[in-house]
Amino acid sequence: MTAKAFGKRGLVQLPAPSARAMPTASVNTAQAREPASGLLEERDLLAFIPILTLGLIVFLGLIFDAQRHFAFDFDKDGDFSHESLLASGASSYDLVIGSGEVWRVFLAPLLHGGGSHLIGNIIALFFIGWRLEPMIGRTWLGVIFVASALGGEIGSLAGNPHDIVGVGASGAISGLIGALFTQSF
Repeated sequence: MTAKAFGKRGLVQLPAPSARAMPTASVNTAQAREPASGLLEERDLLAFIPILTLGLIVFLGLIFDAQRHFAFDFDKDGDFSHESLLASGASSYDLVIGSGEVWRVFLAPLLHGGGSHLIGNIIALFFIGWRLEPMIGRTWLGVIFVASALGGEIGSLAGNPHDIVGVGASGAISGLIGALFTQSF
Protein backbone atom coordinates (compact mmCIF):
# COMPACT_ATOMS: atom_id res chain seq x y z
CA MET A 1 0.00 0.00 0.00
CA THR A 2 2.04 2.93 -1.24
CA ALA A 3 0.59 6.29 -2.09
CA LYS A 4 2.01 8.72 -4.60
CA ALA A 5 3.07 11.98 -3.04
CA PHE A 6 4.03 15.29 -4.65
CA GLY A 7 6.54 14.74 -7.43
CA LYS A 8 8.46 11.51 -7.62
CA ARG A 9 8.68 10.71 -3.94
CA GLY A 10 6.59 7.82 -2.66
CA LEU A 11 5.60 6.78 0.80
CA VAL A 12 7.41 3.75 2.16
CA GLN A 13 5.22 0.82 3.09
CA LEU A 14 5.82 -0.16 6.69
CA PRO A 15 5.34 -3.76 7.81
CA ALA A 16 1.87 -4.59 9.05
CA PRO A 17 1.59 -4.80 12.83
CA SER A 18 1.34 -8.28 14.27
CA ALA A 19 -1.68 -9.54 16.17
CA ARG A 20 0.08 -8.80 19.43
CA ALA A 21 1.08 -5.17 19.65
CA MET A 22 4.71 -5.16 20.67
CA PRO A 23 7.11 -2.24 20.54
CA THR A 24 9.28 -2.47 17.46
CA ALA A 25 12.46 -0.77 16.38
CA SER A 26 12.12 2.21 14.10
CA VAL A 27 12.37 1.54 10.38
CA ASN A 28 15.08 3.40 8.49
CA THR A 29 13.19 4.75 5.47
CA ALA A 30 16.40 5.49 3.56
CA GLN A 31 17.34 1.80 3.70
CA ALA A 32 13.80 0.78 2.76
CA ARG A 33 13.87 2.96 -0.37
CA GLU A 34 17.38 2.15 -1.60
CA PRO A 35 17.95 -1.33 -2.99
CA ALA A 36 20.98 -3.20 -1.76
CA SER A 37 22.31 -3.75 -5.28
CA GLY A 38 22.88 -0.05 -5.95
CA LEU A 39 20.92 3.06 -6.70
CA LEU A 40 21.72 3.47 -10.40
CA GLU A 41 20.74 -0.07 -11.33
CA GLU A 42 17.14 0.42 -10.24
CA ARG A 43 16.48 3.95 -11.40
CA ASP A 44 16.77 5.51 -14.81
CA LEU A 45 19.95 7.58 -15.10
CA LEU A 46 18.12 10.24 -17.13
CA ALA A 47 15.87 10.95 -14.14
CA PHE A 48 18.89 12.47 -12.38
CA ILE A 49 19.82 14.80 -15.26
CA PRO A 50 17.76 18.02 -15.16
CA ILE A 51 16.89 18.06 -18.86
CA LEU A 52 14.11 20.64 -18.53
CA THR A 53 16.33 22.96 -16.50
CA LEU A 54 19.08 22.78 -19.11
CA GLY A 55 16.49 23.22 -21.87
CA LEU A 56 15.08 26.34 -20.18
CA ILE A 57 18.58 27.79 -19.87
CA VAL A 58 19.27 27.22 -23.58
CA PHE A 59 15.83 28.58 -24.49
CA LEU A 60 16.34 31.77 -22.47
CA GLY A 61 19.77 32.19 -24.07
CA LEU A 62 18.34 31.80 -27.58
CA ILE A 63 15.60 34.33 -26.87
CA PHE A 64 18.20 36.77 -25.53
CA ASP A 65 20.28 36.27 -28.68
CA ALA A 66 17.23 37.05 -30.84
CA GLN A 67 16.41 40.02 -28.63
CA ARG A 68 19.96 41.34 -29.06
CA HIS A 69 19.84 40.76 -32.82
CA PHE A 70 16.63 42.74 -33.30
CA ALA A 71 17.35 45.49 -30.75
CA PHE A 72 17.69 48.93 -32.28
CA ASP A 73 19.05 50.85 -29.30
CA PHE A 74 21.29 50.18 -26.30
CA ASP A 75 22.09 52.17 -23.17
CA LYS A 76 25.59 53.42 -22.48
CA ASP A 77 26.31 50.34 -20.33
CA GLY A 78 25.31 47.89 -23.08
CA ASP A 79 21.88 46.98 -21.74
CA PHE A 80 18.75 47.36 -23.83
CA SER A 81 17.16 50.80 -23.90
CA HIS A 82 13.66 51.40 -22.57
CA GLU A 83 12.27 51.77 -26.08
CA SER A 84 14.01 48.63 -27.32
CA LEU A 85 12.58 46.62 -24.42
CA LEU A 86 9.09 47.90 -25.15
CA ALA A 87 9.48 46.98 -28.83
CA SER A 88 10.65 43.48 -27.81
CA GLY A 89 7.56 42.84 -25.69
CA ALA A 90 8.30 44.09 -22.17
CA SER A 91 5.31 44.64 -19.93
CA SER A 92 4.08 47.72 -18.14
CA TYR A 93 0.76 48.52 -16.52
CA ASP A 94 -0.09 51.16 -19.10
CA LEU A 95 0.42 48.76 -22.01
CA VAL A 96 -1.11 45.60 -20.51
CA ILE A 97 -4.09 47.08 -18.69
CA GLY A 98 -4.43 50.48 -20.39
CA SER A 99 -3.93 49.34 -24.00
CA GLY A 100 -5.10 45.75 -23.60
CA GLU A 101 -1.83 44.16 -24.77
CA VAL A 102 -2.18 41.08 -22.54
CA TRP A 103 0.28 39.08 -24.66
CA ARG A 104 3.09 41.03 -22.97
CA VAL A 105 2.41 39.18 -19.70
CA PHE A 106 3.37 35.91 -21.41
CA LEU A 107 6.40 37.25 -23.31
CA ALA A 108 8.05 39.51 -20.72
CA PRO A 109 9.25 36.67 -18.41
CA LEU A 110 11.30 35.29 -21.31
CA LEU A 111 13.07 38.61 -22.06
CA HIS A 112 15.96 40.14 -20.14
CA GLY A 113 17.22 43.69 -19.76
CA GLY A 114 20.87 42.91 -20.40
CA GLY A 115 23.63 40.32 -20.26
CA SER A 116 24.19 40.53 -16.49
CA HIS A 117 20.44 40.15 -15.89
CA LEU A 118 20.37 37.02 -18.05
CA ILE A 119 23.49 35.50 -16.50
CA GLY A 120 22.20 36.06 -12.96
CA ASN A 121 18.92 34.37 -13.79
CA ILE A 122 20.63 31.49 -15.60
CA ILE A 123 22.97 30.81 -12.67
CA ALA A 124 20.06 30.84 -10.21
CA LEU A 125 17.95 28.62 -12.48
CA PHE A 126 20.83 26.17 -12.90
CA PHE A 127 21.47 25.69 -9.19
CA ILE A 128 17.80 25.55 -8.20
CA GLY A 129 16.72 23.37 -11.13
CA TRP A 130 19.65 20.98 -10.70
CA ARG A 131 18.42 20.22 -7.20
CA LEU A 132 14.66 20.54 -7.66
CA GLU A 133 13.98 18.76 -10.97
CA PRO A 134 15.13 15.29 -9.82
CA MET A 135 13.03 15.73 -6.67
CA ILE A 136 9.70 16.70 -8.22
CA GLY A 137 10.04 15.77 -11.89
CA ARG A 138 10.02 17.69 -15.14
CA THR A 139 6.26 18.16 -15.32
CA TRP A 140 5.97 19.80 -11.92
CA LEU A 141 9.05 21.94 -12.54
CA GLY A 142 7.52 23.19 -15.80
CA VAL A 143 4.15 23.88 -14.20
CA ILE A 144 5.73 25.75 -11.29
CA PHE A 145 8.00 27.72 -13.64
CA VAL A 146 5.11 28.88 -15.86
CA ALA A 147 2.71 29.60 -12.98
CA SER A 148 5.37 31.54 -11.07
CA ALA A 149 6.39 33.50 -14.19
CA LEU A 150 2.80 34.59 -14.75
CA GLY A 151 2.28 35.30 -11.05
CA GLY A 152 5.49 37.35 -10.95
CA GLU A 153 4.38 39.37 -13.96
CA ILE A 154 0.96 40.05 -12.44
CA GLY A 155 2.60 41.02 -9.15
CA SER A 156 4.98 43.31 -10.99
CA LEU A 157 2.10 45.00 -12.78
CA ALA A 158 0.19 45.43 -9.53
CA GLY A 159 3.10 46.62 -7.41
CA ASN A 160 5.15 48.83 -9.71
CA PRO A 161 4.33 52.35 -10.90
CA HIS A 162 2.41 52.37 -14.18
CA ASP A 163 5.30 53.50 -16.38
CA ILE A 164 7.89 50.94 -15.14
CA VAL A 165 8.89 48.31 -17.72
CA GLY A 166 9.24 44.72 -16.52
CA VAL A 167 11.19 41.83 -18.03
CA GLY A 168 12.94 38.71 -16.77
CA ALA A 169 12.42 35.24 -15.35
CA SER A 170 12.97 36.34 -11.75
CA GLY A 171 9.35 35.65 -10.79
CA ALA A 172 9.58 32.12 -12.18
CA ILE A 173 12.86 31.51 -10.37
CA SER A 174 11.40 32.84 -7.12
CA GLY A 175 8.57 30.32 -7.45
CA LEU A 176 11.13 27.54 -7.95
CA ILE A 177 12.97 28.72 -4.83
CA GLY A 178 9.69 28.50 -2.92
CA ALA A 179 9.09 24.98 -4.26
CA LEU A 180 12.60 23.91 -3.26
CA PHE A 181 12.09 25.40 0.20
CA THR A 182 8.76 23.57 0.54
CA GLN A 183 10.29 20.33 -0.72
CA SER A 184 13.03 20.56 1.90
CA PHE A 185 10.46 19.81 4.58
